Amino acid sequence: MWPFKSKYDKLTREEVVDSICKLEKELQSIEGELVEKQKQAADLKVKGIKETDREIKLFYAKRINALKSDREQSVKRAMYLIYNIQLMNKLKAAIDDNVFFKKSSGISLGNLLSDQKGLAKFLNKTLNTRVKAEDVLTSADETFKNVEEA
Repeated sequence: MWPFKSKYDKLTREEVVDSICKLEKELQSIEGELVEKQKQAADLKVKGIKETDREIKLFYAKRINALKSDREQSVKRAMYLIYNIQLMNKLKAAIDDNVFFKKSSGISLGNLLSDQKGLAKFLNKTLNTRVKAEDVLTSADETFKNVEEA
């Protein structure tokens, strides 16, 4: 076994959930910015269409391009955050699984199942008992059929 503890051994579920919440809040703010930038670009486009002065139209076009560039950068950030949230959720699931299996292995039924030889003997004994009981029923059924035929 490795003599040093992993940094993940000290990690708690609460810390992971807190970081997921922070990432999701940041993602929501970026989504809000994206919607706002999209709305600004649409408004500028409408103004640009109505405008007759060529220089002001050019100004609106450059402003729209700047908003598009900002929006693309925000989309990349949002995608990074989404990926990060997915990985954190996987880490949280791994922590939950680890806790679950540690708890469930201590249950008495889990201890019973760990004795494979004893379990096999018990299952074979149960199977033999079932076969004998079915044989008794089958022979009783045959007896009924013979009596009915006679």
